Amino acid sequence: MFHKRVFMLLGVCGLLLLLSIPQIISIPLLQTNTSASEPEEAETSVNGLPIRVVQRTVQTKPSYTEEARLAGVEGTAVVYAEIAKDGSPHNLRVLRSLGYGLDQEAIRTVQQWRFEPNLQNGQVIPVATYVPVNFRLQRQIYGAHLPSQGGNEVFQIGDGVTVPRIISRVAAPYTDEARAAKLEGKIVLFIEITSAGVVENVLVLRSMGKGMDESAVRAIKQWKFGPATKDGRPVAVMTTVEMNFSLA
Repeated sequence: MFHKRVFMLLGVCGLLLLLSIPQIISIPLLQTNTSASEPEEAETSVNGLPIRVVQRTVQTKPSYTEEARLAGVEGTAVVYAEIAKDGSPHNLRVLRSLGYGLDQEAIRTVQQWRFEPNLQNGQVIPVATYVPVNFRLQRQIYGAHLPSQGGNEVFQIGDGVTVPRIISRVAAPYTDEARAAKLEGKIVLFIEITSAGVVENVLVLRSMGKGMDESAVRAIKQWKFGPATKDGRPVAVMTTVEMNFSLA
């Protein structure tokens, strides 16, 4: 059972990265030197729900499919979930796929889990979260258990996993269609940052439309990071990025 808490915006929200470019009002909150006059960090939301780390109160172990076992597949599947006031998960979808039937098994497993209700101003509220589901094979030779190979694993920021450092970034420009429509808004992206500091597996959690989602995805894929570390070694991490766009 998962008992350790991690910081809200360094776990599920991970990095609340906000671009600072013309036509886009935002502040890069991951920089090491942040002005005291900058606005306070805001909570990222999807579908009107804040994204938070949610502690599990009931957790079962996922089962392997025979197809995945024969292929020797290991790794982390990630499931987006909206947690109701009673701690039950709803609106599940896979954000990080392993294939071989393990995605469906990850969904089935998380459906059985229960989560701790979240409070805001003393009231229980529904929240959004993304849940890592780890698949590890039990290897044996001459009756002895061998350790997992640990491949294709991704971690949450916090709880011993450091925050990646931005090395370079590319601005997401307004599209002609969005500018003509005088469109303003917010895009939330789920991303993975590899152990080499490269952005992969970018998914739009909160859409803006008019070509701006594609613009944001193209831009974030060009960002470079100093990788996160765990126990002193580089590791892949998952996080969310929020981009605010304004024509003002």
